[in-house]
Amino acid sequence: MLLPAGTPNVTELSSFAPVVRHYPRGHCVSAHAHPWPQLLYASSGVLSVETDKGSWIVPPQRGVWLPPDCVHVTQMLTEVDLASLYLKDSEHWSFGCEVMEVSPLLRELIVAALHIDVERPLEHREKLLMGLIVEELRAAPRGVSPVPMPASDRLLALCRRVIAEPSLKISLDEHAAAAGLTAKTVSRLFDRELGIGFRQWRQMLHRSYAVAHLAQGTPAKVVASDLGYTASAFSAMLRRDAKSDSPTDN
Repeated sequence: MLLPAGTPNVTELSSFAPVVRHYPRGHCVSAHAHPWPQLLYASSGVLSVETDKGSWIVPPQRGVWLPPDCVHVTQMLTEVDLASLYLKDSEHWSFGCEVMEVSPLLRELIVAALHIDVERPLEHREKLLMGLIVEELRAAPRGVSPVPMPASDRLLALCRRVIAEPSLKISLDEHAAAAGLTAKTVSRLFDRELGIGFRQWRQMLHRSYAVAHLAQGTPAKVVASDLGYTASAFSAMLRRDAKSDSPTDN
């Protein structure tokens, strides 16, 4: 089992361990897992969380639930204020890895939990607080889909680089060369491993990136520029994706 530097030893604590940190843009916590469940919550900033299900581009005010033994990679796409709750009593948690909305109540419960002294057994009120966090997590809306990620190391390295630098101004040839591949090989690997082409995969990434940064309050023209779109092309991309997600008549 690999643990990131500074991760508390939850087995020594009464029930859980809260951690709050500020991370600079570009900081990456490499692949690791732990035997207890974890809730990641960014009060500000955008991050990506990668698991075997794919990579989520997570806007602020969303929570990422990671079940026990879930290998994950966390990358900061902006400056991020990140809170983590490392929980010990994993038998009480049954849901899998997913992104969930954080209600105002859940947000305040998380803030309160971060101030609990973990060097002593929980008091009655603190146990009730943790129980209410559980219920709020169970009731929290889900539905955010991850961007699919490949299994092979070479293509995975390329996809992680694109997530860190998603602009259209960086061509497939450039991304491929940085991964020691050719564009033709990358196209073949995408078709074989993900069943979609690089262009379609990057469009999925761009949409997730755009939604997350717009939710953070970044102006649309800034997000469009970061991704290498003109304002009109950016608007068309968002309209096209919104239309593809809308239900169709049978």
